[in-house]
Amino acid sequence: SKRGINSMVVKEVLQSLVDDDLVKQEKIGASNYYWSFPAEASVKVAAEAARVEGELAAARKRNQELDAAVAQERTKAAAFA
Repeated sequence: SKRGINSMVVKEVLQSLVDDDLVKQEKIGASNYYWSFPAEASVKVAAEAARVEGELAAARKRNQELDAAVAQERTKAAAFA
């Protein structure tokens, strides 16, 4: 039996990395070329962090609005009691 790296495993790993957008792929002629730039990963992480921080800020604002609405309803309920 042959020893070494199974080419199907390499193809599967590369396809998984391409699918996860961690590695870029370009078909040039009959060959496939794969590459990745370290700066791309840090830019993606920074963009994701900014998106999540925006969602967090919106959720905190909504929470404050709901807290104010609950307090207002409690005040109304206490006035009727």
